[in-house]
Amino acid sequence: NFGNACTIAFASGTREDVTPEEENILTQDDYNEFRIVLYPNPFSEEAIYFIQSVKTEKIDIQIIDVFGRIVMTKQINSNEYWTVGAELAKGNYVFKALNENGNQKLFKMIKAN
Repeated sequence: NFGNACTIAFASGTREDVTPEEENILTQDDYNEFRIVLYPNPFSEEAIYFIQSVKTEKIDIQIIDVFGRIVMTKQINSNEYWTVGAELAKGNYVFKALNENGNQKLFKMIKAN
């Protein structure tokens, strides 16, 4: 199982102007699910991320570099906006999120510059 497929699209203008789409709202049927929205990606300074869940829950975040080293660990609440990236060096990373039910999502992120 390779996880859920995703679609990445850009609106006209700069990538910094892109915001999460409202059409991907989770319903009660998705009770154990959550979604990660991270933009812009790639980013040069910071990116904004939002972890959408049906209920507000604690989410454990890890940022992992290409060598498999955990370079950042944080626990956040879902359904709130956060920033990431100022503390990271240029490179490719995996954004790993784990919810209270043990469901895990992985998301590739790139810091350019």
